[in-house]
Amino acid sequence: MNSIRKKEIKKQKITVKANSETHSKSITISTVYKRFIPIFITFLFTVIVSIGMIYHELWRDELEIYSRIALTNNVLMEGDVSFIGYYSFLKLFMVISNSEVMFQFAHLILIVSAVFTFIRFAKISNLQKIMFAFSYFIIYDYGIISRYYGFMLL
Repeated sequence: MNSIRKKEIKKQKITVKANSETHSKSITISTVYKRFIPIFITFLFTVIVSIGMIYHELWRDELEIYSRIALTNNVLMEGDVSFIGYYSFLKLFMVISNSEVMFQFAHLILIVSAVFTFIRFAKISNLQKIMFAFSYFIIYDYGIISRYYGFMLL
């Protein structure tokens, strides 16, 4: 009888241990919410900036960078050593295609990754993250207009 009692106690310990392991691995709604918010905000930001880029004609200063990268192999003109990382990043995409669309696509990837990094790792409230992502400077000046500002955010 004593051995039967020990087996029952052993079974109870195993089930309690199994329940505690499954409980610690369960995903709560707050963790899903915390993971979903940065992805959702980044998705909305990407849609808005993409639509803006479709209707945006490249200005003279944007075309200067585009022509520097697409038409010449020398990305260091006029002593712009500080922008070598930005020019090299754009040159990677310009190897695929020398179109203005690819130039804007490379810039879109750059600004979206900068916004996602900020939204994901910033220790501020969700409202402040939304206000940052959808502010004038981030959407228009840093996003739609293809300049090096997104590279500086990273």
